[in-house]
Amino acid sequence: MRFNLTKILHVLGVSLFMLTIAMASSIAVSLLYKEFNIALALAKTLLIAGLIAAVLMSINKSKARFQPKDAILAVSLIWICSIGLSSLPYIFSGTLGYIDAIFEATSGITTTASTVINDIDGFPKGLLFWRATTQWIGGLWILIFAVSLFSDLSIGTVPFNRGEITTISNDKLTTRLSKDAKLLIFTYFMLTAVTGFFLLLGNMSLFDAVCHALSTVSAGGFSTHTTNIAYFNSIYIDFIITLFSYLSTINLFNYIYISRRHRLKIVKDSEVKLYSLILILFSIVISLNLLITSSGAVVPAAVFAVVSFASTSGFYFFDMSLLPTLSKFLLFMLLFIGGCSVSSSGSIKNIRVLIIIKSVLRNLEMLIHPSAIIPLKLRKRAVTPEAIGSAISFIWLYLLVFLVGGFLMAFDTSDITTALMVSAASLSNTGIGAFEGNYSTNYSIFTSFSKVSLSLIMLIGRLDIFTILLLFTPGFWRAKQ
Repeated sequence: MRFNLTKILHVLGVSLFMLTIAMASSIAVSLLYKEFNIALALAKTLLIAGLIAAVLMSINKSKARFQPKDAILAVSLIWICSIGLSSLPYIFSGTLGYIDAIFEATSGITTTASTVINDIDGFPKGLLFWRATTQWIGGLWILIFAVSLFSDLSIGTVPFNRGEITTISNDKLTTRLSKDAKLLIFTYFMLTAVTGFFLLLGNMSLFDAVCHALSTVSAGGFSTHTTNIAYFNSIYIDFIITLFSYLSTINLFNYIYISRRHRLKIVKDSEVKLYSLILILFSIVISLNLLITSSGAVVPAAVFAVVSFASTSGFYFFDMSLLPTLSKFLLFMLLFIGGCSVSSSGSIKNIRVLIIIKSVLRNLEMLIHPSAIIPLKLRKRAVTPEAIGSAISFIWLYLLVFLVGGFLMAFDTSDITTALMVSAASLSNTGIGAFEGNYSTNYSIFTSFSKVSLSLIMLIGRLDIFTILLLFTPGFWRAKQ
């Protein structure tokens, strides 16, 4: 057999069942706000998804281990099917057309802040809750699949999150994968609950607090208001969103270390240190740039913007078009870095950046000492040449997809900055784009061609470029000889 289809379909069924639970909560919200037509649309979707999930879960799961291509196909099917099902409530309720519904669903599941909804404040509460929930589920799946599903391959490297798995595969934590996966899920739940609690203290309504907690911890960026975080006009809320956007996009394994009384490991984690250093340096430079140019934006706004772009959460609370050119350029650079591995953040991620930096420094040292044997180490473990090559290949492919995305967007805009910014924002799963100078997450101005193209780019950014490429290689579908 080419694929372990029984296990693939069973995993798909379990994932879709998780989606139905989220739909049930959205139905409850719709009924609470007396949005009966929205509740009906969600109920229809729940019925369809529930039936599919029940059939797939009834398939006897094979006891054989997943092979790499099994895991790749399973994750690809899960994301594609989830996007399709997530779009149905918008279609059934008549709030969005087919293309717009697919775009909105893709943005949700891939934890991107992009939207095609012009009047978010007037949008049904049940669907706003559904949007936030899809982002939270998308972020949760990233953690589950990166640790449980792909670690079940019993190999050190796999195409999906290759740079992440490689660096932790020999760690003591991976000897208890099942337990660690549960701890990661618990950590994700707790971060969401704590974020929601602190947002409530900022006089947010319960509905707003829950929705923003879901989209903050998932690095999603969906807001329940058209003006995003600016709606609340609260320094406290800005601070809480900034803080938990950061805490949710460091390597979540560090919280497991803390729970096991290895508190210093988070301080010694080179990836977290690099991520924190980037945030601090970029915040300082942009703040100074604002002070020198006497821009209308305040310094706290610079810190918020840096964390929003770096974490790929995509929140905003001020007009970023007011920023000086240098500040805009630095924020654009952050779209190509992202947060840490084993988090819901998108983009290239700091683990790959760190591998490249260490590789360059090692090569420079070897030029001085040609006969020296200098191993490249990360977290006190040697990084294999395969991992280094993987990181380099990923970055080159990432830049290639970015350029292709910009090329596609050039058909729909006369502004090259808009084309490139929108491509980078979608590929990094950040969502904030510059539309002829105006920064926004609203993509309703684009044609159906661009929306479909951007949906594909968001999916590529979320699934990992290697995963998508493998689906189009003949060897992937060929039976093993």
